[in-house]
Amino acid sequence: MPVWETRLYGEVRSKKNSKRIVVAHGKPRIVSSVPYKAWEKDAVAQLLRCQVSPFRALREGQNVAACITIYRRTKRKYDLTNMGEGVMDALVLAGILDDDNADVVHEVTVRRGGVDKENPGCAVRLEWTD
Repeated sequence: MPVWETRLYGEVRSKKNSKRIVVAHGKPRIVSSVPYKAWEKDAVAQLLRCQVSPFRALREGQNVAACITIYRRTKRKYDLTNMGEGVMDALVLAGILDDDNADVVHEVTVRRGGVDKENPGCAVRLEWTD
């Protein structure tokens, strides 16, 4: 089955733990933080530069197994699953995955890759299966 791998550079931000409340048209809304939105924009730009054209169109009935390895700048504690959620959403926004729901992505593994002071970020591996 086809396998696709890439590395995203930049400190991965947690989507879930970085929400803020804003008032728009007189109603409060919960939105992602400015640092998360900046990371997401950069991650999507990096993904759009990747050569993934053979993998963009998933055939009916195919599933994806995703493995995400997070490399942090420091040893500070963090929540792996929250980091993985942001990476998966970036893959969808970049058009690499049609969706990240369980009908498409049947397996997600998020790993701690340790400290990389020079190049924090994440490694992404997608494997298309039947």
